[in-house]
Parts: sequence; C-alpha cells; structure tokens
Amino acid sequence: MQKQTFFHLEDSRINQILFQKTFEDVADVTTAQSIGDALKLIADEPDITCFIIDYKLHDGDGLTFVKKIRSLKKYQTVPVILLTATLTDEIEREAQNTGVNESLDKMTSNIDLRKVLADQIKNPHIKRIKGQEHRIPCVTYELNAKYYQFCPAIKELVEANTPEKAEAKMRAVIKDAISKRNGAIAPVHAISQHSHVIDG
Repeated sequence: MQKQTFFHLEDSRINQILFQKTFEDVADVTTAQSIGDALKLIADEPDITCFIIDYKLHDGDGLTFVKKIRSLKKYQTVPVILLTATLTDEIEREAQNTGVNESLDKMTSNIDLRKVLADQIKNPHIKRIKGQEHRIPCVTYELNAKYYQFCPAIKELVEANTPEKAEAKMRAVIKDAISKRNGAIAPVHAISQHSHVIDG
C-alpha cells in the first residue's frame, strides 16, 4: 500500500497509539479524541485518504462526525471505516445511510483491517449488508417511438429504443449515483409508476 494519510477519531488514547504503531509503515496517522477536535483538525489537513471512526465517543457518536464530513465537498468520496465494539445490523444500516463505506467490529484482525483499508482506498464503495436493496421509483413513457425513463430521486432521464433498454440504462445510472453518493439517495414517496403512450 502506498503511503497514505489516515484520520483516526477514537476517544481512547491507548487505542490511538496502538493504531498508529500498527499502521505507521503505510500511513501518516492524524488522531483526534472528540468530534469538536476532529472538525478543527480536518480543516488544516489537505490530503486525508481514509477516515477510521469509532462509533462511541465522549461528545456523541461517530456517525455525527460522518454526517458533517459528508456535507463537505472535499470529503464526499473519501472512504470512511466505522469501528465499533457493538456491531449490529441496525448500526451497520444506519452507518451506510450516513455515508460509511464499511463497518467493522473492533475485534477485526489487523491483517483484515489492512485489507479493507487497501481495498476501500483503491476502490471506494459502500459494502452492503447481505439482502439489502434500494427501491428507487421511476417513471417510464413512450414518445415518437422512443422510450424514456425518469428517476425523480436523482433527477436523471434516459432514452432508448425499447423499454427494456431504457430500464437497463436507468439501472446503471442509479447504481452509479448510489456509489458516488455513498448510498445516500433520498427517498421519494408517492411517485406513481406507469407509462403514458403518446401518439406523435
């Protein structure tokens, strides 16, 4: 792994030291023990390549910090790894919806953690809980022998020669949007899904 810059938000100084010692061969590690200190530090840190965040902190939870950094353009796609001693499906889903790339138990081995960090830095992505799915409403219509599909949630329109091709195109567009926005696609309610056939 090329030398990186990790930002480690953890309220235990002992855990911070252990993390720094473990990864000093692959990264310069900036540390903070509170959300307030972390927000001050990242303002002066130009090239963070990965955030490693503790879930439980003295001044809140790690997801509060994640929400704040995801609202900043420069950190919208930087990988975020959540570490917690109490990992549950509920925490993992909440973390994903907040913009966390991957959630790990604190008992994860250093070897496995290295693999996760290397993988997320090389190819940032949201690791989904098995069986989790996105239901994104879309509207399909035909006009002048062309088929269109519009997705209100991401405000995208695709065009194709057949309804099947329009659907395939939109699936690819939505998948790309979910990846780029770290899974944060706002739900759209009460959108009717039907086709209007309009004669030219």
